[in-house]
Amino acid sequence: MKILLLTNLFTPFTRGGAERIAELQADLLARAGHEVLVVAPTPDPSFSESLLVSGARVVRFRPRNLYFSLQDTFQPLWKRALWHLIDLYHSHPKQLVWNILKQECPDLVITHNMKGFGLRAFEALRESGVPHIHVLHDLQLIVPSGLKLYGKEKSWQVSGFLQRRYVRATSRRLGSPTLVISPSQYLLDEHRALGFFSKSRIRVLPNPAPWDVAKLGSGLEFGHLDKSPNSRPDPMILYVGQLEEHKGLRILMDAWQTLCKQSPENFHLGIVGSGGLEHEVEVFAKENSSVTCYGRKSPSEVHALMSKARLVVVPSLCYENAPTVIMEALSLGTPIVAWNIGGIPELIGEGEGTLVEPGNPGALHEAIKKELAKSLGREKIKISAERFSLERYQEKFLGLVGTLRPKG
Repeated sequence: MKILLLTNLFTPFTRGGAERIAELQADLLARAGHEVLVVAPTPDPSFSESLLVSGARVVRFRPRNLYFSLQDTFQPLWKRALWHLIDLYHSHPKQLVWNILKQECPDLVITHNMKGFGLRAFEALRESGVPHIHVLHDLQLIVPSGLKLYGKEKSWQVSGFLQRRYVRATSRRLGSPTLVISPSQYLLDEHRALGFFSKSRIRVLPNPAPWDVAKLGSGLEFGHLDKSPNSRPDPMILYVGQLEEHKGLRILMDAWQTLCKQSPENFHLGIVGSGGLEHEVEVFAKENSSVTCYGRKSPSEVHALMSKARLVVVPSLCYENAPTVIMEALSLGTPIVAWNIGGIPELIGEGEGTLVEPGNPGALHEAIKKELAKSLGREKIKISAERFSLERYQEKFLGLVGTLRPKG
């Protein structure tokens, strides 16, 4: 089949797991013998057209908006609001996609996150009648920021009048694709409760563990760490993710101080990532000898750290969909302590970790102590986590695509 894949971000311009899945799907489809064309925005005009190792073709365009979507962090509120309006109503994405559809004549279109691409692109797909798969990743069609925070579920950004108007606009733009794929039941339920996808076929397909992309021949090799966890004799509890308040880092640091007062000689916290709280985390590490701030690390280095860790903590205050850090850790046999929120409970099975009341530092440090007191059965966790394997994902994803193959 000839397959057109549309997404708002594509390597090397990436933010997180959504872009990884978009790239993975393009690779899987191309290696399965399909002709794949990826279309995505770019902030750099020198990135116009390229070819993935798998043979998938990538074409890029400059979005007609106030800034590129990865440049949103430090934009003022008025500018972000205007950016969202332009993204909703500008006609350029619709015309762009119409032209591509006429030129390429694809048998199937797959869309991922489209905020920053332009939501009127969905109109062209709907009017063309080409079979359409939409892949969900987060709440950005429901909340403009994409973030729904624990304890702030009733805020105006999440449930106010403007947010309801926003949902009506995005649901009209998207309509009912032929098939909708969601990595979690939680994320699907959030959309269906607001009227999305009323006429679509629906499938829940959990994402695969992230390092499995290496099996596709990307050349990823396991690297060496500047600060090896082997240099610490005590068990390491690991945090991997953005260093932001909504990821629960301040709560983790509060819980850690309590934990160290109770057992100061037995614990070591490793923090991996970058973000707005980076300086605060570095100061915290300097003031606490039991803490190491690793900074931003490559996927192979994160893999090495996780394989050595005794426990991975996911204290995010966001209503997360399917954090890849959980699947990666479990596939390495490393148990999880995480908030019981969003799609996280769907990922952690019996014997694979502990779910905790969100936002409670006391409950968090008690859960960490509880997990450390258990015997560690890495092999049992690894076997259980085979449900996140690339092979299983590939079989199910390609099977879903095959259901939309043109007859004849």
